Amino acid sequence: MANKSGWRNTSVSLEDELAIEIALRIAIQEAGVEGIAEIISMMALENYKASKMIEQAEEYIFELEEVVNSLPRNMHNP
Repeated sequence: MANKSGWRNTSVSLEDELAIEIALRIAIQEAGVEGIAEIISMMALENYKASKMIEQAEEYIFELEEVVNSLPRNMHNP
């Protein structure tokens, strides 16, 4: 199977990076050590779930492409 994750590459603008950095610095100042540990744990879990969802969607898309590619070709389906 070919590498299918190439389309997932993205870039983040400097403005977005700055906004994230500011939000994280505020959270670190306000939450304390225990709060930060809890935030990291929640973010790791949410990141895992999001990654899993993307992988499942990607597999579903490839399954649909296989179905479409197996359909007979005609003037309405070149």
